[in-house]
Amino acid sequence: MRQPFPIATTLGSVASLAACVALAALWVKSYRTFDTFLRESGTDRIEVCSRRGELVAVHFPGWPAPPQTALVWEEAYPIPRAAPRWGPMGVGWDASTHFRWAGVEYASGTFRWPLNRWASRTPFRRFGISHAYPTALLAIPPLLTLRRLLRSRRRRPAGTCRSCGYDLRATPDHCPECGTAVIHLLTTSN
Repeated sequence: MRQPFPIATTLGSVASLAACVALAALWVKSYRTFDTFLRESGTDRIEVCSRRGELVAVHFPGWPAPPQTALVWEEAYPIPRAAPRWGPMGVGWDASTHFRWAGVEYASGTFRWPLNRWASRTPFRRFGISHAYPTALLAIPPLLTLRRLLRSRRRRPAGTCRSCGYDLRATPDHCPECGTAVIHLLTTSN
């Protein structure tokens, strides 16, 4: 069977492969440094972090922030070997709901900056997932495209259509299945 959009699917697979390689590199880097993408808008704050093999998204509704919208990529800084895992179980996090299973984590509760004991508590929702899941998901389209290319390169027997593999002994000029014209090569024998 012929694929309807082979160029688009191949380009999509190349883009998926590039994203897969970038995410795998971020995964390896996450064991050395702590990267954070931060978005503040009004009273909402969203943080997406990469640390110790985990992608974490935290939403703080009602965050006391300036009224303008800000997008910030904080520079990576090294993780000390003795640093505790970042999460609801750490200092300042009071998780009323905490669920973790097979590399997926969800938590909600309140947060207070540990160095400011007079700061008010801010509600949070946190979702964490291992880097392995999105990396594997992004690897599927390139693997399917590779499989399709390897199968199409397989040698077809003589007397069959090059597009669909239909037997052309009865109609040697064109394929009755897919309509592809057959090109006959002239060969000379010595």
